[in-house]
Amino acid sequence: VGGDDYEVTLIIYRDCSGIDLSLTAPVSFISASCGLNFTATFDLDSTVEVSQLCSSSLGSSTCNGGTLPGTQKWVYSGIVTMPGCADWVISWTDGSRNPAITNLINPDFENIYIEATLNNIVGINNNSPQYLALPTPYLCANQLNIFNHGASDVDGDSLYYQFAQPLSAAGTPIAYAAGYTINDPIITISGMNLNPETGEMCFTPSMAQICVVSVMVLEYRNNILIGSQIREMQVVVSTSCVGSAPTAGGAAAVCGGGGALTVDYQGPSVT
Repeated sequence: VGGDDYEVTLIIYRDCSGIDLSLTAPVSFISASCGLNFTATFDLDSTVEVSQLCSSSLGSSTCNGGTLPGTQKWVYSGIVTMPGCADWVISWTDGSRNPAITNLINPDFENIYIEATLNNIVGINNNSPQYLALPTPYLCANQLNIFNHGASDVDGDSLYYQFAQPLSAAGTPIAYAAGYTINDPIITISGMNLNPETGEMCFTPSMAQICVVSVMVLEYRNNILIGSQIREMQVVVSTSCVGSAPTAGGAAAVCGGGGALTVDYQGPSVT
C-alpha cells in the first residue's frame, strides 16, 4: 500500500457447530535472513454466513440455532511494515481441529496452522492471489466433483498448484489416517486429480468422509518464486444425497472441461 507497508488479510472459515472465534487474531511475521520476528494483532473486519444452503434454509443452520450445517467467514486485516526480505513467513495458528475429521490421525489433538511466504526483494509491490470459490464444499459420494479455486493475480504473476500436508505448526505435518496420502487426501474411486496450472480438482469420492485438503499456491514472477499461500479446505462428503450432479448442456462432466459445470462459487447469494 506504499513503501514497506502491506495490508495483510486473514480469512477463517468457521464451522458454526464448533467454538467461537476471537474479535482479534495474532499473526506472526518472521524473516530469518533479516533477523526479524514479530506478531501483529489484527482486528475483526467482518463476519458473514456462507453456509452451503438454500436461502430459505439459512434460518435452520447451526449459525442460527438450527441443525443444518452452517459456516461463517471471518475476515481480519491490518497494515504491517515489512522491509525487503527474501524469506518472509506469515502465519496464523489456533486450537484443536474438528474431531469429526476422518483423514487425519487424532485431529482434535492437532492445531490449525496456515502460512504464506513472500520475497519482497524480487516481488516488490506484490499482491497475492485472490480467490473466488469458497473452500467449504459439501459433496456427494459416487458423483464426479469438479472444484476450481477461482484464483486470479492482479499483477499477472504465474500461479502453480500442488497438494500440501496439513500442519499443526511450522514444519510440523499431521499424519494421515490409513488410506489417505498427501496426493490422495480424499478416498475416491480413481484418485484425486489436481491440475497444477489451473488449480482444478477433479475427483469422485467413494464414501462418506470429512477431509482436510491442503493446497499450496505458488506465485512466480519471471520464473522466480516470490510467494506462496496454503489454502486449507474442509471437504464434507455425504452418502445421503438425492439426485444427480449438475451438468452443462446435458453433456457428461469430464476432468479438464468439456460438459462439466465447474462450481466456482457456492452460497446463499447465488441462485
